[in-house]
Amino acid sequence: RVREAVVSTQSTGNAVNTAENLDHIIEAHKRFLGIVSERLMLNQEHLQVLSKLYANYKNAINFMDAYDKAHEVLKKGNIIREKRKNDIKLKTKQGDWGVKVADEAAIITQDKEFQA
Repeated sequence: RVREAVVSTQSTGNAVNTAENLDHIIEAHKRFLGIVSERLMLNQEHLQVLSKLYANYKNAINFMDAYDKAHEVLKKGNIIREKRKNDIKLKTKQGDWGVKVADEAAIITQDKEFQA
């Protein structure tokens, strides 16, 4: 591609150098812009393809954002569950059985924080 761009630039330069009037220079420039537009997919024929590529990239980015948010929610949920599990083990070791009002209030508060 680089070689093609150099050749295109050289041919445009040759056309400009050998031009007899301004119309020839303008025509050489139009040809050059046409070649550049075609190679960079900037013409109308490629607009549909570029639009689909853009939509696909946008969907991929949106998916990654949703995945990251879901992952954070799951991590947060795992942390809460692990803490509850450790609290139960600790209370069981201490001989403290059952759920107290304070424990239930803490669980409700944790659940509200998790849902936020």
